[in-house]
Amino acid sequence: MSQWKMIVVAILCLLTAGVAKADDILLIGNDTSTAAAEYTKTGTFLGFLGPSGATGTAFDGAGHAYVAYGFGNVVRELDSLGNVLATIPINGPEDITFINNTLWVSRAFGSSGVTHIDLLGNVLGSFAAPFATGITTDGTFLYSSDGIGGSGVITQRLLDGTTTGLTISTGFGSNLSLGYDAVTDSFWMGGSSRIADFSRGGISLFATSSIPNFHDGIAAGNFNSPVPEPSSLLLLGTGLVGVAFKKRKVCRVS
Repeated sequence: MSQWKMIVVAILCLLTAGVAKADDILLIGNDTSTAAAEYTKTGTFLGFLGPSGATGTAFDGAGHAYVAYGFGNVVRELDSLGNVLATIPINGPEDITFINNTLWVSRAFGSSGVTHIDLLGNVLGSFAAPFATGITTDGTFLYSSDGIGGSGVITQRLLDGTTTGLTISTGFGSNLSLGYDAVTDSFWMGGSSRIADFSRGGISLFATSSIPNFHDGIAAGNFNSPVPEPSSLLLLGTGLVGVAFKKRKVCRVS
């Protein structure tokens, strides 16, 4: 194969690898009853992940998951096989979300509110919230649900926890968990044996009541490590072509 053909093949492989990945599973915490459970987005059970006793769940976008253990008073970082990579102390964790190498943790099991911590467990901030508040992020804002006594209202917040005034009404009452889906730009909510996905306008996109247990955590994502955006890969490919052209020119001159 000629040098130019090898360059073209390499660029095509890079661009193919750079296509945005689908957030293709749900990771659900079952109110300490089981390990974190993996499901398809249509409600098909795939298997369990990590130690038993899971409550909240979150993906970090870098190939790992964070799972809360309410009675254990910890959040654990897990790899795709369920191996524990790190343990973070926090009293009574319920639902969780990961952003900027920190965690926002909804509290229950003798605690209350939502607490912001670093990955060593140091408290960075907090805000008051109802019991069993769901918490998630789209990377720009935080979002919290109104908990087990609520009617399914999602509140948008700045990254310091203060409200922006924007709310989304879903009608999903007695909710326990909240998770943002970057693929569909929507919000998953969990309750007692039921989950549902809602658009930013509060319209139901999917719902099922066939998943057992109380769902203290629900996260949409996967265990893939991030890949560069196609534009970045195109620049890299262009650079490779330039290097090859310069090398070819030098060879001709010599």
